[in-house]
Amino acid sequence: MTSVEMEGHNREATYFSAIEEQFSRMRGAPLVLSPADWHLVASWLERNIPLPVVSRAIREVLENAAARGRRMPVLSLSYCRHEVEAEFSRYLEAMVGSSPQEGGGEKRPSLRQRLNQKADRLGRAAAHWPEPARAPADLAITALRAAAQDLKAGGTDPARLEERLALHERELMDHLEGCLTTTEGETLHTRCRERLAPYRQRMNEEVYQRTLRHALDTALRRHFKLPRLSLLSD
Repeated sequence: MTSVEMEGHNREATYFSAIEEQFSRMRGAPLVLSPADWHLVASWLERNIPLPVVSRAIREVLENAAARGRRMPVLSLSYCRHEVEAEFSRYLEAMVGSSPQEGGGEKRPSLRQRLNQKADRLGRAAAHWPEPARAPADLAITALRAAAQDLKAGGTDPARLEERLALHERELMDHLEGCLTTTEGETLHTRCRERLAPYRQRMNEEVYQRTLRHALDTALRRHFKLPRLSLLSD
């Protein structure tokens, strides 16, 4: 399933279930993720770590454990935590340092070009937003343009850049949520709770609220046509 398909088909549930299924299958024994594991997956989801990145890291860790002749199955996803972080760092570096080709055709736009495109899209969307959301939109547009210039100059730390863009996106989301009517807000909350209902009993309250927050953010982006500011999205 592509990232676009995940966005339209309950991305949060897909993310959790895919990781749980792979981890259980590769460890060679059934396993229900612990609350600590769900907490860890929620943190990866919040940081927008792509599912293929997590999948590669889990595969690397469990294949290495098997090659070393480990007798006991790996009991927790926390065993994979450091490899997920390392794989994510490599992914970010590759995003900054290259313009991947697909099928030998035209190159995709460079990351610098995509950041400027995000700024353009954000400007077009914000023109239709309520007034309270326009000032933070202007700040985010400025941040995207500045990030593009930083990339052009070189020496940018992609992880720190991703963090800065995430802060701008969070501020935008908070303002946009405040612009919803009571009915709109209740409708979005109800739909998101329904999407997460199959997983509710398996999450502790903190993980559930964090995952619900992520689902609400996804719904808000659709409602206001807000592009992702992340380096990891087109």
